Amino acid sequence: MNNHYEYIYDHFRANPLVESENMMKMRMFDQFSNLSKYLRERVSERNAVFGVDAKIQKQNKARVAYAEQLCKMYEFIGFFKASMRLGNTRVLLEEMSEEEREVFEVDATKIDWNKYFVDIHIPGLRKHVVNRTRLSV
Repeated sequence: MNNHYEYIYDHFRANPLVESENMMKMRMFDQFSNLSKYLRERVSERNAVFGVDAKIQKQNKARVAYAEQLCKMYEFIGFFKASMRLGNTRVLLEEMSEEEREVFEVDATKIDWNKYFVDIHIPGLRKHVVNRTRLSV
């Protein structure tokens, strides 16, 4: 999962959803509730430091809620505690003919995860979830 995090970070650093001077690398969390608490605390701190008015505070609260919705969609991946056993898949691959292996590719080690996230997943997320909008801070 750490490689996936790096791919996603690199992509959004180069192509941010939020117009910003800098993009800090966020730390990893082991539970969604910890992530949510972190986001809310950082926004509260920022509101206090910049002395923003009630309207801006409300907008910031809405942004946190939106970010939480996006993160909640990936909770099953980001906070998944199970491990996968590949023994049965390896046996299946060994029993398949070359032709079957080409037609029914099931070897996940051949997936270029960086390419998948950068060229397929994130553009789909932008198009269908965030509708290509760029948010301003």
